[in-house]
Amino acid sequence: MQIKSLELEKTNFQLTRPVKFLNKYSSLLPGIKLIIEYSDHSISFAEQTYLQEFSTFKNFEEYFDHCQLILPKLIGLSLQENPNYFCPHFNLINLPYNELSYLIESNFLNRFENINPSNLTTSKLFYFDYNHSIESNLNNFNQLATNSSCIKIKIGTNISFELEFFKKLKNKSPLLRIDGNQLLSLFELEEYLKIFHGQNIEYIEEPLVNMNEWKHDLPLALDFLWHQYKTDFKNLKVVILKPSVIGSFSKTLSLIEELHKKEIRTILSSAFDPLSQKINFSFLLQKHFNLTNKNEIHGLDSFNFF
Repeated sequence: MQIKSLELEKTNFQLTRPVKFLNKYSSLLPGIKLIIEYSDHSISFAEQTYLQEFSTFKNFEEYFDHCQLILPKLIGLSLQENPNYFCPHFNLINLPYNELSYLIESNFLNRFENINPSNLTTSKLFYFDYNHSIESNLNNFNQLATNSSCIKIKIGTNISFELEFFKKLKNKSPLLRIDGNQLLSLFELEEYLKIFHGQNIEYIEEPLVNMNEWKHDLPLALDFLWHQYKTDFKNLKVVILKPSVIGSFSKTLSLIEELHKKEIRTILSSAFDPLSQKINFSFLLQKHFNLTNKNEIHGLDSFNFF
C-alpha cells in the first residue's frame, strides 16, 4: 500500500479549562490535520496539537510551513505489514523521521488494530491555583485524591506558595509525582526536599535548571532525552516518554525495550495530544506491558482536558 496524496490543514483544539503553557494560560491549542489518501482510494485523517514548549520552531506558523514542505517527500511512501517486527504493522519503508511521521504511523495503525481506548490507567494532574488561598488548593487536591491513587504536581512557579502548600498537606494516601520542569536552583530544591520528607513521593522529574548538579537519594525521573546529559545520575529510576514528541511509535517502543534492559522504568505521557490519539495510546500501553510485564500508572490525564 502507498500514500497517494496528502493534504494539511490548520485547526484548533478547545480545552475544557485554561491550562498554563510557557507561563501563559490558554484554553485553545493550535494544531494540524493531515488528510491521507491511500493507493486503495481510502481516505482518512490524523491530527496533532502544537505545543511551543516541545517544539524546535519559533512559532506555529513556522512549524506549519515546514510540514507543508515535507508533504511532497511523502507521496508514494510504501507501507506494509510485517508481523515479525516487534511493533507489528510499523515497517514503514523509508519513512523519514520528521514532524509528520508520528501521524502517519498512528493513522496506519488504526487501519489494522481493533483497539478499545476506554481503559487507560493514568495519574491525575494537579495544578496550583495561585489566585486562590492555600486552603482552597488543599481542598482541590483532596477532592482529586478521592478518585486517584497517583497525582502529578508541577512545581517551581511560585515557590513560597508551593512550599506552604506542602507544609500543610496532610493527605498521604495518593502517590505523588513531582515535576520540577528544570526550574529550580540547587538551594531551592533543598527547601522542597526538607518538606517532602515523609510524603508519599514516587519520584521527582527534572527539578534543576542544571541537572548535572543532581546528587540526591530521592528517585529521579528524566524525559526521553536523558542520554544528552554527560553524567550517570544517582538514583535514576524512571524515564518519561512522550510518543508524539519523540515522533515515532516504533522509536518509542525501542526506547522502552532499551530502558527495560537497564532496569529503568518507563512511563508513557501524552503531550496534550488530541482525543483522536487516545486509541493509539491504548495500543502503546498494551505493547508497553508486553515488553516490561509491568502495570505502570501512565501520564495520560491531559486527554480529559479536551
